[in-house]
Amino acid sequence: MLKKLLLFVFSILVTLFFAEFVFRIYYVTMDKNNYEELLTRLDAGTQRKDVYRWGLDVITRSEFEYCLYENRPNFSGKIDFWNQAVSNIQEVKHNADGLRAGKDYPIEKDKSIFKRVAAFGDSGMYGWGLSDDETYPRILERLLNDRYQGRYKFEVINFGVAGYQAIQTIEMFFCKAQKYKPDIVLFSYHITPDW
Repeated sequence: MLKKLLLFVFSILVTLFFAEFVFRIYYVTMDKNNYEELLTRLDAGTQRKDVYRWGLDVITRSEFEYCLYENRPNFSGKIDFWNQAVSNIQEVKHNADGLRAGKDYPIEKDKSIFKRVAAFGDSGMYGWGLSDDETYPRILERLLNDRYQGRYKFEVINFGVAGYQAIQTIEMFFCKAQKYKPDIVLFSYHITPDW
C-alpha cells in the first residue's frame, strides 16, 4: 500500500515538473517573440542625449539566451522614469558588469565583508524612478551595516533589471551573478508585469 502511494505521489510530481518545464519554455519563446522588435532596435544603436528614457539608451542586447537584454554596462546619466504623464528624472549609474552601482565589485569577496547579498528582480529591485541611493539593495546594505556598526560588514549587489521575469533572473544568476559567490540571494517581483 505504501509503495503504491509513493509511486502515485512520485508520478504526480514528475507530471507537474514536466508541465512546468513545457509551460516555461513556451512562455520564454513567446517572450522572445514579443521582445524581438525591442532587440532589433537595440542593435541599431543610440545617440547621446542629456536626459535618457529607459529603454534603448539604458539597456543592451544580452549575450545570454534567456536574458534577452540587460542593463547597459558603464552607463551613467539622467533617466526620465516616466509614469503616465509625470516626469521623474534621476541620476543612474551602471558599473562595468551592467549592475546598478556606482562602483565595480571584485569577483572575490573582500575579507572585510561578512556576507555578500545578491538582489534580483524586475523594476522594483532595479529601483524604477529612484536615485541610486534609494534602491532597495542600497537601503538594505545601509540598514544592515548601521545595525551591526562595524562588527559585521555587508555588501548588497543589485542585479535588478526592469521588465525581467523569473526565467530571465534565473539565467542572470547562473550566467553573471554566480561568479560573485553570494552568501544570500534575494528575489523580488511586482505582481503586474512591467511591459
